[in-house]
Parts: sequence; C-alpha cells; structure tokens
Amino acid sequence: MEKYCCFLHPKKDYSEKELKDFCPECGNPYGFPLFEETRPTQIGEYKVLDALERGYYGATYIVEKSTAIRTQKRVLKVVPKEVYRFFGKDFQEECRAHAEAAEGTQHIVDIDDIFEDHISFGDTSIECHVAILQYVKGKTLKHLIASENQLKATAIGQIAIDLLKVLSELESKKLFHNDLHPGNIIIEELEPERRRLGELDDTIKAVAIDFGSLASKTQSGDKSNRVGDLHRVAITLDQLSKKILDLPGSSDERDYRLASLLEERAKILLPSVKNQRTFEFSEIIDQIKSSSIQVSSPWKAALELKNFRDSYNAQTMLPWFVPSLLVDDDDRWISRISSRGPLVITGMRGCGKTMLLRALQFHARAIPINETEKDTELTARLEKEGYLGLYVSCTRLLDSHGLMDKPIHQPFPRLFLAYAIEAISAIKHLRELNRECVRHDSFISIAKVVAQYVEGTEEITNIPSEHEVEVFLKRALNSLSKGESKHIITANPAVSFPVLAQAIRECSEVWNNSYVFFLLDDVSTRFLNDDNIIHLVSTLLFQDQYCAFKFTTEMQTLEMVINSPGNIEQAREGRDYDVFDLGNEVNEKVHANKSEGTRFVEKILLKRSKFHSGHPKHLIPSQVLGDATLKSIAENIARKAKASDKKGLYHGITAIASVCVGDIGDIITLYDMILNRNVKNFPVSREAQNECYLDLCNSRLYHINRRESRLYDFAESFAKATHHLLVQSYKAREAEGEGSKLRLRQYSSIFINITTGNIERQYEQVRELIDAGIFNFSGGPEASRTNRQGVNPQQQFKLVYRKLYGVTNHIGLSNADRFELSGEELEDWLNNPKKGKDILIRNLKTEVPDELPFTDNEGTSEEPYKQEEIVIQTTLWEQETLSQEPIIDPESTKKLEQLAIEKLPILEDLTLNDLCKTDKGLHFIAGLGFEERTLESLHRWLNCATISQVDLIEFKEAGNKNSMIQSLDVEKLPYKIHPVDQAIESGIQFNDDLTVDITGLPKAVIFNIIRTVLNNRKRVNVVFTEAEKHYPLEEVIKKLLEEYRESDHTQFLESLTDVLKGESGPYKLIPLMPKNIDNYSSRRVLIAFSSPKHERLFTLLDEREYDKIHIIVPSGSSPQDQLARIAAHVAIRRFNHAEIVESHADDLKSLIEYLAITYQRYFVEQTFSFEIALTGSKIQTVASASICSSFMVSQVWYVQPKSWDPKRFTEGTKETSVFSLYKN
Repeated sequence: MEKYCCFLHPKKDYSEKELKDFCPECGNPYGFPLFEETRPTQIGEYKVLDALERGYYGATYIVEKSTAIRTQKRVLKVVPKEVYRFFGKDFQEECRAHAEAAEGTQHIVDIDDIFEDHISFGDTSIECHVAILQYVKGKTLKHLIASENQLKATAIGQIAIDLLKVLSELESKKLFHNDLHPGNIIIEELEPERRRLGELDDTIKAVAIDFGSLASKTQSGDKSNRVGDLHRVAITLDQLSKKILDLPGSSDERDYRLASLLEERAKILLPSVKNQRTFEFSEIIDQIKSSSIQVSSPWKAALELKNFRDSYNAQTMLPWFVPSLLVDDDDRWISRISSRGPLVITGMRGCGKTMLLRALQFHARAIPINETEKDTELTARLEKEGYLGLYVSCTRLLDSHGLMDKPIHQPFPRLFLAYAIEAISAIKHLRELNRECVRHDSFISIAKVVAQYVEGTEEITNIPSEHEVEVFLKRALNSLSKGESKHIITANPAVSFPVLAQAIRECSEVWNNSYVFFLLDDVSTRFLNDDNIIHLVSTLLFQDQYCAFKFTTEMQTLEMVINSPGNIEQAREGRDYDVFDLGNEVNEKVHANKSEGTRFVEKILLKRSKFHSGHPKHLIPSQVLGDATLKSIAENIARKAKASDKKGLYHGITAIASVCVGDIGDIITLYDMILNRNVKNFPVSREAQNECYLDLCNSRLYHINRRESRLYDFAESFAKATHHLLVQSYKAREAEGEGSKLRLRQYSSIFINITTGNIERQYEQVRELIDAGIFNFSGGPEASRTNRQGVNPQQQFKLVYRKLYGVTNHIGLSNADRFELSGEELEDWLNNPKKGKDILIRNLKTEVPDELPFTDNEGTSEEPYKQEEIVIQTTLWEQETLSQEPIIDPESTKKLEQLAIEKLPILEDLTLNDLCKTDKGLHFIAGLGFEERTLESLHRWLNCATISQVDLIEFKEAGNKNSMIQSLDVEKLPYKIHPVDQAIESGIQFNDDLTVDITGLPKAVIFNIIRTVLNNRKRVNVVFTEAEKHYPLEEVIKKLLEEYRESDHTQFLESLTDVLKGESGPYKLIPLMPKNIDNYSSRRVLIAFSSPKHERLFTLLDEREYDKIHIIVPSGSSPQDQLARIAAHVAIRRFNHAEIVESHADDLKSLIEYLAITYQRYFVEQTFSFEIALTGSKIQTVASASICSSFMVSQVWYVQPKSWDPKRFTEGTKETSVFSLYKN
C-alpha cells in the first residue's frame, strides 16, 4: 500500500491505496500510467521500454533514444503539470536542486535535462513535465520487497548502508529527501569491473532516483503523515529483514543470524517521529557493519570469559582465541607437530589435544603477535611459517546422533566438503588482512575441484559469488548428514584431497609454497566405533607433497590395528605416521619436577584469569589457593584424627597441580568451583577447597556408576588399596620412631602385562577402563608394546590412576609408587573389581617405586611452592586481548528483549466452557494413554465442546484405549488412530486449527503438532489435565531426602536407583528438527529442563557435548522439585559452563519469554547453535514448540525411554487447564 495522487484529478488525499484502486472522480485506477494497455509508448524523442514505478505525484519509465552512432537508455520522470500547479510545486526549481544534490555523489542518480510534452496514456493525453535521469541497471527496492525471492542478509545490510549514505550526502548539503520510499530507490546490479571492494555486498549499490520532495528541512509529521528519512530507512531495513526471518526453515543460518541483528538495528531506529533521538549516520553505518562482522568476520571479536571454564571445550573455542589461552613455552610443542607428513596427537581426554591442534589452524595463526604487528608483516610471517591448517571436528561433522554402532554415512565426501568450506573461511580472513594477496576468483578454483570429485555438484562452477558457493557447499553437506547419497566422492581421498590442497595453495601468493594440514579432531571411541575409526584413519594416513592429515585421539584408540594407506598392511609408526603423546608430555611436565609442574599448571590458570572478570584482582592462583606440601597432605590423611579434622585435607596450588595426571580440563573445573565459593578472604579456606575436591570427585564417581557399576568398583577399590597402604606405611614409620628412613607409600599407577588367559578380552577390559577415564594410558609409545609394533607382542601397559576419583577415599597425591599385575592375577583383577583392593595388596610382592624422576622429592619435600619463581607470558603471542564494547549498548537491551518477545505466538488463557463458543466443530487430537487422567480428561472435553473430528495416538501399552474409543463411539464421533512411532518420527500433518489434549501425549508428539500448527499460522487450543501424584512418589523422595540430608547430592541420586520412576532405559535420542549442519563448527548452547526423571537429561549429556548449558529447574519446595534441582546441580559439577535457572513449572508465558530472550542472547548475539532438550514437563514442551515456530532453532531432542510402566507413572486426576496459541 502506498500513497498516490490521480494524474487527472489531484487532491490532497494522503490515504494509502493500491495501484488498482479507482479514483472517485474519473474512475481510472491510480496505476493506469503504468499499466501495459494505457502506459505511453513514446515520450518526446524517447521510446518507452518499460514502466518503472509510481510515486505520489508522478511515474518513472525506462526509455531509450537512438542516435546516428549509438542507442542510450535513460529513465524519465513524468509528472502532470496540473498536479504540480495544484500542489504549488516548481518542477524546474526541483530539478535544479536535484542536479545540485547529485553533483559529486555516489548514491544519487544524475539528472541531464528537463522538457515538457503532451503524453498519451491510452486514449488520454496529458500535458506533463519530464526529467531525464541517468539509467541505472537494476530493480526498484519496492520490487525486491514484494518479490518472493530472498535477498542475502549482506545485501540487506548493504542497501541500508547505501540509503544512509544517500542521507549523509544530502546532509552535507543541508538537504532532506523527505520521500525515500522503496519506489524511489533503484538497486543497481554492478558489473564485475565496477564492484566496490570492502563493502558488505560488492555486487549491488542503492541509488536514489526521485527528489520531488527535496527540501532544506524535514517534512516528517506534516499533514501527509510523512515519516522522516531515517525512519524510512529503518522501515525498509525491517521489511527486508523479515523476508528472511519469517522463513527460518528455508534460510541459511548465517543469513538468519545477520538478519536478526539488522532487524534489531531497525527497531532501535523506529521510535515515534516525535520521540526519535538524533543519530549520526556514520554511527548507524558502523553498527550495521559491526553486525556483519559479528557474523561473517568473528575473528575480530575479543576474548572475555564469562566464567573460568568458558571455552573449556577447545573443539568449539573460537580458534583466534587459542593463542590467548594455550601454554606452550617457546612454541616447543607447536614446532614438533607442525612438521610435514601425517601425525597422530594422543593423550587422555582433557589434556589439551584439541587446543594444541587448533593452534595450527589458520585463524589462530592469523592473529597479530603484538599490537605493533602490521597486516603486511602478519601475512609475511604466515608465508614464512609455510603451512596452512584447516580444522574440522570429527564428532561435530560426523555426528551420529547417538547411533555410533552404525557405519558412518559417506564420511569422505563430508570431510571433503567441510574442508572446502573451511578453506573459503580462511580466504575471507586472509583477504581482510591483505586484499591484494588473494586472487579475486579464488572461490572458483575450490568450486571446480568440488565439482570434479563430488557427484551432483556440477552446477557449483556456475555460481557467481563466494557466499553462494559457501551456501551450496553447506546444503550438499546437509544432504549427506541426512543420509542421502547424491554427493558421493568419485576418487580415493589420497587422490582428491591433494588436488583440493593444491587449489587452496593457488588462491593466494601467501600460500603458494605452504603445506596444507587437514586437521581432524577427536577421532574418538566416545562417538565412533572401532571399525569406523580404523576405516577413517587408515584411509587418510596418506603421504603427499602438498598435504597431510593430523588427527587427535586417545592413545588407547591408536592401539587398534591401523592399516597403511590402501589398507594393504598394518601401518607403522615412523614410516606411515608420527605420534605426539601430549597426555604424556603434560603428565611429565606436571610431575617430573614439582616446582616446574606446579608452575605449568599455574600458568594455565593464570592465562584464563586474565580474561575472566570475576577472578580476584591482582591475585595469581597460588595466592588464591595458598599452598601445602604433598608430604603434609599425606601425613594428615594417614594420622588418626577426628572426622572434623579431615575436612581440610586437599588444598593449595601444589595439590591442584598434583591431582592432575594430564587431565587439565578437570583442573580448570576444580579451580572454577573454588572461585565460585564467593569468598572474600584469600587464600580460600582449606575446608572450602576440600569440599570442592569432594564434590567434583563424587560427581565423577556418580556418572561412572551410571555408566556401569563395575567401573565404579575399579575406581573405588584402587583408591581404597592406595589409602590402606598409605596408612600402613605411616604406622610403620611411626613405629620406628624418630629418624626412621621409611617413607610414606603413595600408589598412583599400575603396570600390567597381559600374558595368559583370554588376551583379547583382557585387552578390551583395559581399554574400557581407559575409555571410562578411570586410568590414563601413560608413558608415550615406548611405554607399551602392543599389536602395532609387530607380530606376537607382549601386551604391556602403564596405567596412571585418575587421582580425582580417589579423594573421597583420602588418597595421597604424590606419584611415589606403583602396583604391578600380570598373568592370572591380572585376569582376576579385571574380572573381579569388587575384590580389587585385596587383589592389589595381595600381589604387592615388593615395593615398586614409580620410575618418573623427582618422585621421592615430590612426596617428601618440606619446601612449599615459591610464588616468586613464576614468570607468566600472558598469551602465546605478546599482546593481551581486551574485551570490546558490546555492539548493543546497555540502554538498548530491554528494547531488544522486547523485540524477541514480540515475535512469539500470542497466548490466551481459556476454560473448557470457552471451547463451546466456537461456530464450527473442533478438530481434537489426544493420546490413548494408560494414565487414569487421560480418560478423565477426554470425558471433560467431550462434555463441553462441539467436536467434528478426533485423531488418536496409540501406544504399545493398551491402557485406556478401549474405554476412550467406547466414549467416542457413544458420541458417534469420527476418529483416526495413528501409531505413536509414526507420530514421533515423521509427524502428522494438519492444515487447520486444532485442539490438542496433551494429557496423554508424549512430548515429541506434542512438540511436532504444536510447532506444525503455528508454522501454518493456525490457532492451537491446548487442554491439559494434571495428575494427583507422579512417580517417583513424593513420600519416597522425602524419606530419602531426610536420610541423605548430610550427604553429598550424588549419594542421594544413587539412592534413587531402585526407586520406581514409571519408566526404564536405555533411552533413545530422537532429533525432532531437520539434521542441518550449517553450524557443524559452531559453539552449541543447550536449554534443558530438570525433572524428577533426571536420567533423560543425563543421557542426552552423555551423548552430546555442549559449550553452554542452561538447566531450567522448578522453583517450588515439594520433594519432587527438590529432586529436580539436586539433579541439575549434579549435572553442573560434571558439565562445564552450566547455569541453573529457576522457573515456575506452570508459568507458560514467563517460560516462553525466557527462552526467547536466551535465544536472542546466544544465537543472535553470540553466534551459538541453539538446541533444546525436552527433558521436563509437557507444559515446558509447549513452550519449546512455540519458540521453534518463531525462530531458527538448530535442534530439539526428545529422549525416549525403552518402556513406560502404566501402573507406576501417575495416579489420580486434578484440574484441567486450557489455553490457546496463535500468531498474528
């Protein structure tokens, strides 16, 4: 709708009209000057080619004029002379002002001349003013807004910037446009030679063509209700952004995120005209560019840790932050792993393998080493380094969605496409450093290689822009992730990957002589089975002059039979690949020399403290923790004392360093827990530190026990054995009296030799212990002789105990002694972990000291750690990255939160009686549930509502099926029955308004139905009948809460193992959203709900890794609410970056708004992938579906139990609530 004046009967009517609306005076449509049957064919000497647009006063046309030597196109602006006389406007003065305004500008179309002519519009001739304007190739902005085709978000931002530049150019001449509506703007399509370097979208330019309202003052707020120029830009930005945001299912994630940021900017500029504050055009342009940089150039952001464990998961740490957090003195480790050829980096989980691997990534290297390093110097350094690292996370890219037992679907084309995408990202980063050193057609070279080796991608060579090539590659990758096979790779990776590497090298002179590292992270048994790993690694262990793969994995994974390239023979270390055991490097660095090891750990903690605003100011970690010798800790453990005297055993910087056996991640977690005690006096008290050790230990043991109780038995029995021997050695020393040369025995490892019995089974059992994290495979490749070293080898391993798992049993922290087992004794230990303590002690024939140097000093030294010895280098580079100012100023936060809330469906509370007030019969959906309340709920709505159709979801459990169907038969209502598996996995499609009784429906079905209805912009009524009691029953929970009041939370959860919960595992993860991987390298945030059935949440967290976790817990005080909160707190101990948020379980409105604001915070502003877990109540599931109908949510997970117990799920019936959801 626009404002139009009739060409024949002008009047001051400023109401909005359609072009097809008729003038009340003459009966002609307002658009007749444009319509094909009435538009002019000739205007003066110009032939009319096409009608362009109608404004309020006139119209514009594309025309051409032929001369003796050429034909030129122009745009003619035509206005009836009578119209201008009526409004008192001077056409000649207006055009003169236009010419002055256009002079020397880039975004205002030039005007050549004016003339007058009688122009024929069909049968009507009108005397008109005509202005001759320069022709601009393109379409009007109005046409683009009305088109069904989506614009790229970068194009939207560019259009807004160009419109602001129009206003800026006018402002410099003290002018206002006063009519900057979309019909007055041409979006010029630039030829390649005219593209504008450095712009968000260098292929287009917005140009203003009509200046009929140009004036030296604004006309906003006059009788025409005209809006200001800036306001008009904001409206345009808002309209264009909505073209992407209204279709989240069909938008690219990056475009959707940028469109969200641009919409924010538009809303900030859209207060009422009278209240609009003054904005500088340059300020707004900078904000729009910042929005784009936030999405497309994230390496320009600064590092700030919200909590100490932020970026704990290096897989999804932004790589440009790696230099700020990695501790690698003099780049020794980087130098060792950056040699040419295949490499496997091994070590236990949490030792820093991913951080070290990502230090080779181009984005990490392409960061200034100090504040004075110029971009040209940086690119010269990159060229001198001689390598280019492209990183892909195996677990993220080859995500099995919990189906790790199946073969990976088409892993090699997925990797090939992913590395092509990473190469384009590196090209963009390098271009920002030095545009001149990157070929302008670099993306085409990569596209050609993809088309050559990946089937079904031939059309990529015809795509004209880098961004569109990137989108195409992501779509091909999504196709493969969904199990489709149209994009298979046509050559062996040993052939195709080197060709890709060569194409990447040719993209820039900086890379011409660089060796390409394909960095593949976490080829791990956590997410891939043995066959998948062997196939993957063996295929990619090829030697090439241009490139090589570098993997990270655990040492026990490497112990599998890895074949050489071609899968002909067993691969050999040193010939086919090299190994760098980072876990052993870390362990030796920590324990080989006490002071050096403690200093290393403190450096790691100190580096993080520099970027964590909550860390105590001006204090280093050793001052926060204080210190105690390991000898004093061991003696305090061993001597007899009251229990209260044992509450401060573990404390100090030496203790936190010594508990580390390579598991740096646990040390970071432990230090974070200590910081979160919110103490004001330092060092933190011994008691507070000790509580953190015990809490973290109990949490780890609880989850080990959940995995398998025999694994828990191994951890417990080893700790009890070492504690017993420590106490006995203390007693023996005390018995000898002063001057005794006996020392305290502190057993921390076990050397095993598999020689007899079922060797294969024993080997699997040892690997299982390492996989579970109870022991760390230690000592490097030379520490074991296994099946990769030759024929008929001995199976020898040194296993180091994870000390953190033993602190509840009060073990010493020194690496002084080790156990040894072999033969039948070893087999006995592996098969009988409950007897582990006795077996280990029984086979302790002689005292075997650990072979690591300085071990005795570590255990007996009286000297505490000296703080003054530490010299800290703040970052891998020299400069210290400071936090940048937020793009959105704090004053705008509430406005932006409100913007997110405004996008939500409208929620209305109803009653059952309101369902009777509809004019037509309701379409109902319900579950044929087994709970008592499902039958009662059906009876309640049958008695109130007029119903036309019923769809029923059927379970394997018969439940109330017969009674519910009988009730429908009595009412003579038509119904259809759908199996529950079909409703969960493929959904049921409905195209009309629905009423859903969620009482007896699984959460996955509730989610699918409500999201589908809202996406179709229909209304959904929701009926929910509450149960009187839920399992586990409150009286049972209350009794256990009392019993374990003084115990650790994990012990309380363990006590629930045998409590009836109404369902049983194992649990199955079901993704409810399309399996898109636009975001395979993105950080993930999970919004989950804690409930008394906490196993669902824990199962999901076992299967998937997240960088942020928000667990929503009930705020009530009932035993069930307390249980849900305890489960959430236990999860926080185990999983990093977790937050607990209390919410009233039935407050649907507040819950939906919280989810919307959290989405805004993480997905839009911090570029996280946003996932939701349906692990709470059915009302919370409704809230989740509402969010997913309004925003681009990456994934939603339903955790399905193996079975339900119909007799022990719920009891009784309470009130029924009804509400409605719909979109405007």
